[in-house]
Amino acid sequence: MSLCAATVVSLKRRSSTQYGSITIERCLEAIKENQLLESKNNFSLEWCQTKYNLGIALGAGRGLDDPSGFRFMSEAAMGVKYLLYYELPGMSLVSQQLLKRLFWLIFSGLW
Repeated sequence: MSLCAATVVSLKRRSSTQYGSITIERCLEAIKENQLLESKNNFSLEWCQTKYNLGIALGAGRGLDDPSGFRFMSEAAMGVKYLLYYELPGMSLVSQQLLKRLFWLIFSGLW
């Protein structure tokens, strides 16, 4: 759902009119209704990627000063830092590389 929200908001405005029923708000509603971000476990790479995608979607759709988008980006940064410090050695090589790339995406996005 988060990837769908990020994709829809990144489409050119003319193209996005074809997908009028798919919006950032509807994706957020579906995520909340199905409790997709509710996790009793520690942070995971997928959770961080979801938070990043939602932060990017809200930033592009509502503006960079949107508090919800900033919160999602901050949560993604917090999760990525936790995973880098505590979980990186036990992760697969592919997950390690994805985590490092996500870290640099967040870093550059916040600057």
